Amino acid sequence: MKSALICGLILISCFKGVSQSCPNIGFEDSSFVNWTGYTGSYNDLIGNMTVGIDPTRHKIISAYPVMPYDSLCDTLLAKVAPGSDFSVRLGNSNVGARHEKLLYTLQVDSSNFLFTYASAIVLQDPGHSITSQPYFQITLLDTAGNELDSVCGKIEIFADPSIPGFIQSQSSGGFQPPLYRDWTFGGIDLTAYEGQSVTVEFTTKDCNAGGHYGYAYIDAGCYPKEIVTQFCEGSTDSIRMSAPIGFEYLWNTGDTGQTLSVLPEIADSAYFVTCTSSLTGCSFELSTTTEPTFYYDFGVKETSCGEAQIQTTLKISRGSIANFYWDFGDTTTLGDTSNLMTPTYTYPGPGVYVVTLIADDGLGCRSDTLTDSVNIYFPPQADFIADTACLDYATIFNNLSEISPNVFNSFNWTFGDGSTDTAYTPIHEFDQDTIFLVTLSIWSDSSFCGDTITKPILIRPRPTASFYNFEPDSCIPHEVHFINESSYKDSSTIVSYAWNFGNDDLDSIAIPTYTYLQPGIFSPSLILTDTFGCQDSIKYENLIRVANIPTADFTASPLEVHISDAAVYFTNKSNDADRFIWTFGNENNLGVGTSEDDNPNWIFPRAGNYEVQLLALSDLGCFDTASLNIRVIDDRLFISNVITPNGDGVNDAFNFIGDHSSMTNFKCAIYNRWGTLIFDTNNPGFNWDGSLHGEIVSPGTYFYTIEYDGFNNESFSFKGELSVLP
Repeated sequence: MKSALICGLILISCFKGVSQSCPNIGFEDSSFVNWTGYTGSYNDLIGNMTVGIDPTRHKIISAYPVMPYDSLCDTLLAKVAPGSDFSVRLGNSNVGARHEKLLYTLQVDSSNFLFTYASAIVLQDPGHSITSQPYFQITLLDTAGNELDSVCGKIEIFADPSIPGFIQSQSSGGFQPPLYRDWTFGGIDLTAYEGQSVTVEFTTKDCNAGGHYGYAYIDAGCYPKEIVTQFCEGSTDSIRMSAPIGFEYLWNTGDTGQTLSVLPEIADSAYFVTCTSSLTGCSFELSTTTEPTFYYDFGVKETSCGEAQIQTTLKISRGSIANFYWDFGDTTTLGDTSNLMTPTYTYPGPGVYVVTLIADDGLGCRSDTLTDSVNIYFPPQADFIADTACLDYATIFNNLSEISPNVFNSFNWTFGDGSTDTAYTPIHEFDQDTIFLVTLSIWSDSSFCGDTITKPILIRPRPTASFYNFEPDSCIPHEVHFINESSYKDSSTIVSYAWNFGNDDLDSIAIPTYTYLQPGIFSPSLILTDTFGCQDSIKYENLIRVANIPTADFTASPLEVHISDAAVYFTNKSNDADRFIWTFGNENNLGVGTSEDDNPNWIFPRAGNYEVQLLALSDLGCFDTASLNIRVIDDRLFISNVITPNGDGVNDAFNFIGDHSSMTNFKCAIYNRWGTLIFDTNNPGFNWDGSLHGEIVSPGTYFYTIEYDGFNNESFSFKGELSVLP
């Protein structure tokens, strides 16, 4: 394990190794562990956004094997922070008023007083107002999501070519060229929040109108609020002091770099540096005294399997070490320490042990506490059991082997049928119902540690699921009798049936009857389980078709027509029918006829009352009927101009032959040749027998007038001569 002091050697390397109080803050695990992602739209508050990592809008980018560049920014903008192994792209070059966030929460203590970040920003400038522009933001929040510091803890950058550091790209990929700013380092002082939990929130947004994008590449780290001094007693090298990354610097010597080097002869002197955030202008002061130190490393290894012994080594990379203090992490004894340079230690049993070392040069230059862990393990003990083992069925092999924790183990399964697997808990299908010899071999990360076990596995035959139904498709309610033809073999029997009638209605009897109350196309299924737990299933796709009973309904326009224009238009309003039969009248109507049109037109040939019937049928043989009455009126005037009132039953009277029902305001008058009124009536069903005052009038010519209002209030007026013969 390397000392934290090494980080100070090169400024840009510090994003690779950060405080243990901020795990994975620099995405050093190549993952989003300990980060929380959100996605939404431009104006969404965080409570309305979707929680989770979207790989198209939260993307980890690796610097290896080749540092990638952003093609939208003239290929000059690196996607990974300088000196870092991994960075994250927040957002992308797609549009749509998108809004993304990444949040990291840390408990503030002296190990992480300084939160530092690096960002490279790409924004299209659509010329919108500030409240609609694409932008990038960093915000410091408390546990309730409130801003902690709007001055030093918030950075907000909009798409604006006038902002210092932004470059107008010449590349566009066919779209408006974006603005971009190369990697810029920054930092936030968290000292005021010691003991509190704070959250740093990174945000990118497209423009509010949805036509322009905004995204950024980000990296982060957290560090103690201190100056790291590198100097060993007796060294002739310069003393090198490193201020925290992410700020602008002014040393009391007048130097302005992150690091300051001085001659070793002025050691034990005090130095001061003012660190100022270039984005917020906030600053703080640090001081240090140039006390000497040195660099070192060590490693541990296990020497054998089950013997529980370790060998320690020490690597001195600079200076000399006079005194060592080792603690081997064995809690069973107080004698697990050593002052040797390269000691050995035998542990009492398997486990994970933490080894610590503190060293000094004997002149007051004391090391940090270094730690490393060692896995002491014993040989594995192979064992397994198989769940229900059935022919052509996924058999799960449960691994019951005893293995040491935190040790890599490899597993090799042979199933006796020529197949192998290396999974911890494999799943295998056997194609014969017989006994197979299954072998499990385990090897740990030590080539000396392994174990093998072989067990016979009996593969049993499976039952065969089968059924049918004999009812044809029909309408609701449709009762179906399911005939179970399932079979089984050997000594097994069927112990359970699981029916699904295709609509998630279930049953567990052997031979069910089920009534479908809803229309649809159904795919029933059956799962069998036999005595030994072997199963078979079958599903018949689209086996049963059930329809609604048709509903016959129609309208007619008009319901009353005149014989002169006797066309009636029928509108079909039936439901759940596949074909139609229309009957226009009944057997007593002379105008009877049929049609199979959906919406027929029918012309009635003569007057009368007609019962029109619609028969609506489905393809499954279900039907319904509906009927309406249509009245055809003939109020035209048909009269005879000769009567012979002699009682022979032929032309004995003068009357109006026709449909009287629609007549109103009827008037009829008969005059002799001198204009004398001899008969009048308001009854359209009148019958004049040629009499006047009880006596038959003299033969001759008479005159009549008839007036009435007919169908649709049409007025009619007729005049004519009437001959009365003996």
